[in-house]
Amino acid sequence: MSLRADRVVALARVGGRERPPHIPVAQWLDIVERDDGRGLPLRATVTALGLLSYDLRALFGPIRPDGRGGGVIEGTVPRSEVDWYAAQLLSVGPDIVVESPPELVAAMRAQADAIAALYRR
Repeated sequence: MSLRADRVVALARVGGRERPPHIPVAQWLDIVERDDGRGLPLRATVTALGLLSYDLRALFGPIRPDGRGGGVIEGTVPRSEVDWYAAQLLSVGPDIVVESPPELVAAMRAQADAIAALYRR
């Protein structure tokens, strides 16, 4: 997923969030991509609607068909990017079920809980 700067109309600070530490662009890969290269093994199933609603192939490459119109995703997730992948996969909603890695499942659960808490008032 990309962000097109030419489409930004306005910016506003969002309260309740800590500002992330500053990372100079020249050091981004050294700091953020500090994984050992193996990544975490990912396994997920996605419905036919899920395949249509989000370009999962752009994230994970080919998706093995499951014979019911959906598919099985097998790949890896960088350890340093678990939270980012969780946010991306949550946008698929109930049309994807992540089976592993447990770190990604936990991150998705935490993000979903945070969203649900906004509506429990």
